[in-house]
Amino acid sequence: MSIAALNTTTVTNALDASTQTFLVGATTNIAVGAKLVIGNEVLWVQAVPVSGTVQCMRGVDGTKARSHAAAATIYIGSGTTLASVYGSVLQFDNRVGLAGDPGTLPDFCLPVGTYRVDPNTGFEYLLGDASGALTINEWCLISGTGSLSQLAATDHGRVGIIIETVAGSDTLTWVLVAGTHATARSSSDFASSMIPQAGTGIINPYLNSVGGNIVWRANATGAASGTSSLADDTCPVYIDHPYVQGVEFWLNSV
Repeated sequence: MSIAALNTTTVTNALDASTQTFLVGATTNIAVGAKLVIGNEVLWVQAVPVSGTVQCMRGVDGTKARSHAAAATIYIGSGTTLASVYGSVLQFDNRVGLAGDPGTLPDFCLPVGTYRVDPNTGFEYLLGDASGALTINEWCLISGTGSLSQLAATDHGRVGIIIETVAGSDTLTWVLVAGTHATARSSSDFASSMIPQAGTGIINPYLNSVGGNIVWRANATGAASGTSSLADDTCPVYIDHPYVQGVEFWLNSV
């Protein structure tokens, strides 16, 4: 199931691995004892001397102190929001794990916007931060920072399919971005005029979308359902990132 997103701030100036006291964008949600995550390093807050300044123990919970660039995102957590296994919060891919039961999906980890592949299916998922309530099986738009919003008719960019219900904003959830899904299917919308045209520099889409969206040549609506036409001769479409349009293979038997 989805989990609550962590509060964030930013590093004001670049840090080296030995810096213990430094400036941050805001200390509103930071208290003594909090855990800060920058990249794949966890820092333990020992003091907040003045507003906008923190003093930390570097490289705790099995992580290593590292240099960080100015404006790097800081995730503000605690010992209970980070997933510790045998004294370390690092997962097999060296990312900081978050506490929460993802069910059959990959374990939650930082940063938001990260990708994980299910080794059993080969499907790829993105961890996004929902900007509002989202319903399972609907299409969503993915911003450059991993924010998720319901797909609208005029949207362009990366897309995915919600695979678990999200109750409201500031919620982290996995989104299917590469794989097959029941709401990504093609129908009999092919027409002889909808073929690649030499010399035009463009390729006309094979499928017409509902609501103004053409998502990987599947019919996608701008409404909450996100479902596409399910004619008798439907075939699954392989959705992929990072763009709204992609490739579908249509095979005729010999």
